[in-house]
Amino acid sequence: MRAPARLGGVAASLMIFVILGLISWAVIARYFWNQPLPWADDLSGMLLVAMVGLGMAEALRRGDHIAIDIIGHRRSGRPAQLKIVWSSFAVLIFAGVLAWSTWDQIRFARDFGSYAPGEIEVQSWIPMLPLLLGWGLLAVTALGQLIEALAGRGRS
Repeated sequence: MRAPARLGGVAASLMIFVILGLISWAVIARYFWNQPLPWADDLSGMLLVAMVGLGMAEALRRGDHIAIDIIGHRRSGRPAQLKIVWSSFAVLIFAGVLAWSTWDQIRFARDFGSYAPGEIEVQSWIPMLPLLLGWGLLAVTALGQLIEALAGRGRS
């Protein structure tokens, strides 16, 4: 179950370079050729949302996600396993709730036929899709960690 998270992380990493190139191109076009790209900011924002959505599962897989150690991070054995089970379960529920909410927003935007504000004329549900995919990847990654922890193979 690690491959989907890694694939999302690779896609998110590549988007960093795409955003860098897009912003660089917009700056050069504006200041050297006096030809601003009015859509560049909107596209950068959409790519940033996609990058975060696709990268969050990889951050969880690597242990780079935001965590609050109430129990303590120096536990080992059974307490460490219980901490992994609890945190994986919490992330799984969190990802499920947010996936459901995002799906509701996508469905509403699609049924309503709304368009994203700004210079890019795209239906507003389309930029939400990578976020929905990201919640799914996060849920799959958390489920994998939960199964590994219950089997006694989880990392502490």
